[in-house]
Amino acid sequence: MIEAEYVDRILPEHLAPNSLSLVLFGPGRGEAMLVRFPNGDLSIIDGCREPKNKKGRDDPMREFLQKLQATQEQPLKIPLVCLTHPHDDHYAGLAKLIDVYREQIDETASVQSPSKRFGDAMSEWLKKTRAGKEAMRDDLSPKGFERFLEKQRSLEKKILPFSHNQILLESERQCPEWWMRACGPSSNDLKRGSEEVRADLEKLEHGSKSEMITDPNRTSGALVVRWGESQMLLAGDLVCGEEPHSSWNNASTMAMMKQLNIIISICKLYLVYYMPAHPI
Repeated sequence: MIEAEYVDRILPEHLAPNSLSLVLFGPGRGEAMLVRFPNGDLSIIDGCREPKNKKGRDDPMREFLQKLQATQEQPLKIPLVCLTHPHDDHYAGLAKLIDVYREQIDETASVQSPSKRFGDAMSEWLKKTRAGKEAMRDDLSPKGFERFLEKQRSLEKKILPFSHNQILLESERQCPEWWMRACGPSSNDLKRGSEEVRADLEKLEHGSKSEMITDPNRTSGALVVRWGESQMLLAGDLVCGEEPHSSWNNASTMAMMKQLNIIISICKLYLVYYMPAHPI
């Protein structure tokens, strides 16, 4: 049985010991997820808000990490930081988080970062269109994605491709075993997304902002987390089953979806999930 608890303020004691826990920071303060694995390792998926000061005040993710650190003597271990897609309510705060925890972060992953050309083109599109929507109160939000890419590259650590079926994390000699796997977008989706961004930039060069075809949600990354026999899908504003985008239309993906215990896509503030290794 996968248990969930809504809380007004997330605290370290809300995470069940020796289990896989998921914390969701939902709409209004960014849309981030934090996974704590049974061995205590953490994975951060997307960001919340640009903090008001160096201590991270007003960034729910940073505030919670500080509380979590206060409960243990050893530094937090963060094997993976992911960005599912470049919308400001997902990348805000991530660059500064990487700065603060750079010594504890082992690897990063995002859809655009392995391809510098795609990442730079997406940055330019964001600056010129503000992703087609109103900015959050971080007035520099289009620059937040650029800062994320810069900090990610400055880590000089492995940048993982956020591609279909790519293993991002897995346990070593633990029973029951756990792993985190990327589930989409497909290589065809990424190629099409890159082409759409470049086509839109060409229109903008000629002074036209009409009929923009780029939608970061259509190349949004998703992850499957498995522990023992339980597994769940974590997705950031995922668009499913929409032609011509193919990540969610192939037989292997649909078979995997039928085996999931839970799908997390729309977040609510401070929702904590506890996932046992063997569902009841």
